[in-house]
Amino acid sequence: MPEQLTHWKKLTHPDYIGSYAFLPGEEMILTISEVKQEVIIGSDGKKETCTIMRFAEPNVKPLILNKTNQKTIQRTYRTPYIEKWIGKKVQLYVALDVKAFGELVDAVRIREYVPECTCSDCQKEITPLYQNGAVTFSVWQIAKTTKDKYDRVLCMDCGAKEKAARKAPAQEQVKLDDTKEDTAE
Repeated sequence: MPEQLTHWKKLTHPDYIGSYAFLPGEEMILTISEVKQEVIIGSDGKKETCTIMRFAEPNVKPLILNKTNQKTIQRTYRTPYIEKWIGKKVQLYVALDVKAFGELVDAVRIREYVPECTCSDCQKEITPLYQNGAVTFSVWQIAKTTKDKYDRVLCMDCGAKEKAARKAPAQEQVKLDDTKEDTAE
């Protein structure tokens, strides 16, 4: 079991999702339930009007939606209208070393694709692959890799079965070729 650690930024702005809310390599697929402007109070005590995105999943903090992420959602779902974003899924991840306010920071970003979270073959939810407490392959990486290789989104188990199934005919062909050589001699 990995050691439970608390990032110091969780204590400074605990009401919103930030890069500190993710384990290394972790990604979140969430369903948009609301997008609206709200007045928030920054860590310096100043009030600021920000666009806030809330999620349908329980116990998930809202995300302060910057312009980069708003444009990504618009491109992904081909609409600039926030009312049409409701009920859509987004996949959040941490982009490392993003230039913001004159320095490099880690930032929460939205993947530019419609997240597919279920396996095309077994219909089970695709989950990240963990190794030693860290994400080795995220849901996005698994979905993209299997979609590219097999023309459909597969979980790790079904991906392994498909790989073996595609390898089997090639092995059979090698055996047939070996048999032809033996009979020719």
